Amino acid sequence: MKKIEDSIKRVKERIARACSRAGRSELSVRLIGVTKGVDIERIRDAASCGIGDFGENYVQEAKRKIEGFEQSVCWHMIGYVQTNKVKYIQKLFNYVHSVDRWELLEGLDRYEKDITGSYTYVVGLRGFEVAEVLLSLGVLS
Repeated sequence: MKKIEDSIKRVKERIARACSRAGRSELSVRLIGVTKGVDIERIRDAASCGIGDFGENYVQEAKRKIEGFEQSVCWHMIGYVQTNKVKYIQKLFNYVHSVDRWELLEGLDRYEKDITGSYTYVVGLRGFEVAEVLLSLGVLS
C-alpha cells in the first residue's frame, strides 16, 4: 500500500503545482483514479489513501468491481458506452464522461426516468451546442 500512497502523494503535488501556476484552487480539481484492469484490492487501498473518485472504461468490468465495493466512493464512466449497455449506466455510475452521440444521451435519459438519483453527463456532441442538448432534454426551459 505504501507504493499507492506515494503515487497518490506525487500526483496531488503535481496538481497543486499546476493549480498554483494557473491561479486556481486545488479544490476545483477532482482526482479520478482510473481502475481499468486494476484489481479490487488495489482500488480499496487507493480509497483508503483518500481517493474518492474512480473511473472505469468497461461496463462489465465496472459492474463486478462496483457491486463488490463496500466503501462509499463516486464512480465515473470514462469509456465508450455501447447502446446495449445503457441500461446499466445509472445503476452503476455517478458521472458519465463519454456521451458522444445523441442516441446515447436519449437512452440515458430514458433509463434515468426509472431510477431515482442525480446524474451528471459530460456532453460532447458534434454539431450541437450544450444549451440545445439541455433544452431538448427539458433541463432548461
